[in-house]
Amino acid sequence: MSHLYYKLKPYIPRNVQIFLRRQHILLKRPHYKDVWPIDPKSHVAPPGWRGWPDGKRFALVLSHDVETQKGLCLIPKIVKMEQAFGFRSSFNFVAGDYVVSDSLLDFLRESGCEIGVHGLHHKGNLFDSYDKFMMQAKEINAYLKKWQAVGFRSPSMYHNLEWIHHLDIEYDASTFDTDPFEPQNDGTGTIFPFHVHNAHGSHYVELPYTLPQDFTIFILMGEKNIDIWKRKAQWVAEHGGMVLGNVHPDYMNDGQGQRAADEYPIELYNNFLIWIYETYKNEYWQALPREVAQYFSQQQNIPSIKTSATETCTEKLSPQEIGPERDEEWDRFVRSHPDGWITHLSGWRRTLEKSYPHIKGHQIALLDQDHHIQACLPIYEVRSWLTGNRLVSVPFATLGDPLITTAHDFELLYSEVDVLSKRLSIPRKEIKTLNTANLIKTEALSCSRHFVHHVLELDEPDKMKKKFHYKSVTYEINKAAKHHLELLAAKDEEDLKTFYRLYSATRKRLGLPPQPYVFFQMLWRTFQPDHLNVWLAKYENQIIAALMTFKFGRRVSSEALGWDNRLEKISPNHFLYWEVIKRSYEEGYNLFDFGRTALDNTNLLNFKKHWGTTILDLPQFQAPAASGRNPIGSGDSNKVKIVKAICRHIPQGLYSYFGDFCYRHLG
Repeated sequence: MSHLYYKLKPYIPRNVQIFLRRQHILLKRPHYKDVWPIDPKSHVAPPGWRGWPDGKRFALVLSHDVETQKGLCLIPKIVKMEQAFGFRSSFNFVAGDYVVSDSLLDFLRESGCEIGVHGLHHKGNLFDSYDKFMMQAKEINAYLKKWQAVGFRSPSMYHNLEWIHHLDIEYDASTFDTDPFEPQNDGTGTIFPFHVHNAHGSHYVELPYTLPQDFTIFILMGEKNIDIWKRKAQWVAEHGGMVLGNVHPDYMNDGQGQRAADEYPIELYNNFLIWIYETYKNEYWQALPREVAQYFSQQQNIPSIKTSATETCTEKLSPQEIGPERDEEWDRFVRSHPDGWITHLSGWRRTLEKSYPHIKGHQIALLDQDHHIQACLPIYEVRSWLTGNRLVSVPFATLGDPLITTAHDFELLYSEVDVLSKRLSIPRKEIKTLNTANLIKTEALSCSRHFVHHVLELDEPDKMKKKFHYKSVTYEINKAAKHHLELLAAKDEEDLKTFYRLYSATRKRLGLPPQPYVFFQMLWRTFQPDHLNVWLAKYENQIIAALMTFKFGRRVSSEALGWDNRLEKISPNHFLYWEVIKRSYEEGYNLFDFGRTALDNTNLLNFKKHWGTTILDLPQFQAPAASGRNPIGSGDSNKVKIVKAICRHIPQGLYSYFGDFCYRHLG
């Protein structure tokens, strides 16, 4: 029910939101009196704990989340209020929702305050999927660097402590010791900081808030005083923990104008500052979050909170090639891994081997002591007298990340690839990545970037349309609508042949060889309907365009497209893309993938960009070093230029044979 509420929240009037949440909390509150606001079990200090600096009784940490533009106005007043008692605090800003001026940032730094990032957008959906998180993480890291920030707090306090390792931070503050009224209400059960390690040795410090949030007690519970704050702070102080408050300027009213339903008097926060200053003067260490994180990191002999990745690292793992008899287990692992994709499945190996005699697949897995798969890397030998022999992960795939958790995982897997390389006498190796590039640290591999990846985050159709370039996309969609095109799903291999006819004709016009029909036939027989669809655009009883898509996890991808250029003016391609995008959203997918594009293909880059997509790098790792050469598929390759010239001029009867010839050397 809570999850549904937060999905519907943008469409519910603010006063109705508050009423619903208030009733929900009033019903729940009596059931949690034994663990809120105080969880008696959370007072245990970490083993080896030596206390706070200078023998202080407890730590006092003040922080503020600024959720909207409205909250910016009160920041100077809050800073002045805190300075009256010698206090300093941190302010966390939502990087993509409003403008934070350089002058405000300079004011905060000059005032001794800290700046943190409170997510990219305050939607509470950062952790809906790994792909969505990784896309936003790239931008969050850019703001961390720009603002010289080392701390993060997630919108709505959602968190995934393993994924947060991808942020360039020293600490995270997206958790709480106990708060059953949060949308993700899994308290950490401690009033102390703790380390969160990953398996290759890096870590950040987690700082749970221990004072209930102001919005919870003053707005939702309707409390008129600071008794709850005082009670909790006294208890934390008695046990030498960390009094960490998360207070929002957005919900304060400073007496200027009528108080709104979601505001409380700013005097309540000032009363707390007065009370704690007068009650515990000289007993607390009043510190910024980054100072607490740095101090805690310097502590010796303090055990870390282990994630599953850390625990895996402690086991003895062995890399080895596994055979087809373990395909079912392999596929289960692929489906469970956040980077798993259709091209990792054993069915992809079977499809390639039956379609292309020059390709043979090998499944490299990292096994634990019980012989269960913990990481894997599909690698294929591609043999060609024309383009050279090589090992590739994964042929004819945009996405082919090694399915790993740590850099150590990859090192072990790559050691087995090296063994395979020597056994097959194939020294050349190519590893494609999207999300795992930062985990590949093997010195033998060099990194090149010749391709990018365009992804559209799926949302309500009207919201997505606002991101589209009007002339290049929205106008074309509207034009297609006037011609009443119809979307059909291919039902059999006769429909597949219709798709292939349009696809092949389109490739010839573009000067590109077609992949053999047998490849698409094998894809159809292997993955349709669970992971593959072919969509047809019908106009006046004629199929005029066709699009093949993959679907796996929370992602749908565009894979192959063909259209009748005689009817290009009625925009069948825009029709197909838009209808499939809308349908993907309706079916619950999070991302629509426009696929890989060479950096020199300006027209295609612009086409995909105009759909409001996020552009991601597709690093490729090679051994031995590529020496700056362009890979096949890059438009500047001389081989590609020759192939394009042949495709455009070769007679139609020979064109499919030429495609077969070309693809027997690619991969």
